[in-house]
Amino acid sequence: MKVLFLKEALGIGGAERQLALTMKYLPGEWERRVWTMVGGPFADVIVAQGHRVYIRPRAARMDVRPAWDLWRLLWD
Repeated sequence: MKVLFLKEALGIGGAERQLALTMKYLPGEWERRVWTMVGGPFADVIVAQGHRVYIRPRAARMDVRPAWDLWRLLWD
């Protein structure tokens, strides 16, 4: 099974901590990935657990490239 978590940012916060803990304790045969537009301390925690984190920052306020990258990731 594949699981993709979407989060705007992985800064310091309770939701980010819960995301990292959820990823840690999911069954080992599940493929886990996180897609975000802004990295942060919890991005490093998730990567250290051995999971993929896709960070796609915006270049400008109305930049649609992150949405395009997410669409491509969903279809892959």
